[in-house]
Amino acid sequence: MDIVKTVTLDPLGQCMYCGVSGVVLTAEHVVPRGMNGELLLPASTCDICKEIIGKEIETPFLKRGGSLADFRLVMGLRSYKPKRQPGDVKMTFVKADGSTFLKKVDKRQAAALMSWPEFVRARYLMAELPFQARDGMEVCAIQDALVGGSIAKLAKANGAVSVHFRVEIDPNVLNRLLCKIAYGCHVAERGLFPREESPALAVLMGRRRDYTSWVGSCEVDEVPSRPGGWHQLSIHDVTTPMGTTCTVVHIRLFQKHRPLTQYEVVTHAKGWRNVAL
Repeated sequence: MDIVKTVTLDPLGQCMYCGVSGVVLTAEHVVPRGMNGELLLPASTCDICKEIIGKEIETPFLKRGGSLADFRLVMGLRSYKPKRQPGDVKMTFVKADGSTFLKKVDKRQAAALMSWPEFVRARYLMAELPFQARDGMEVCAIQDALVGGSIAKLAKANGAVSVHFRVEIDPNVLNRLLCKIAYGCHVAERGLFPREESPALAVLMGRRRDYTSWVGSCEVDEVPSRPGGWHQLSIHDVTTPMGTTCTVVHIRLFQKHRPLTQYEVVTHAKGWRNVAL
């Protein structure tokens, strides 16, 4: 397993999400710690915002039953309470007659599936303003990657012919997570900026649900600004079709363990509120 090398940045001294200062502030990982995130912003999050992000975004994505839960166990990703983590993964095996059965498999021998939707490009980067925003996301493909033990050997050892994987993705949680990572990357790279100028911040805090306007997929960067063992993040200034400039963060999660797909998130655009709900 790769060693996680935490990169500690300068403290912000105020909450990066709401701007409050003069209160106790805690550290914030740009990519969640439970995903082996490497960038850490000390003294950057108030308790209220941290609780919102933890309960509504990170925990539903990482906990058992969440989209990334089995992958975390199989890959041995970091946990604040490793002794309380399950020691096994529930896997669905398929018999020769097509029937299925569940069985717990030691996480050191188990396999897991990562499944990520590939989106169309963010509409703000493609369309002329004004355009009518639409809630939800537009998926054009699904990218899967298996990690862990051999499927053929697992099936044979458990009296089956194959293994069935099922990954459920909550679009609300996934899009807010991508916006949280992108916004954090922007602040880490360039510092704080007026919060009302960030559509990504509005999405991650639950104030907007027109994900397809601000979150999309794009071609993979050849040279990311912050290469990492687990994740790659890069920040770009983009000119839109209407001639305005905005800032976009590109995100490749678990880049060593998944197909070459990349997300794009609009983190800063002064005129973004012209997109009508």
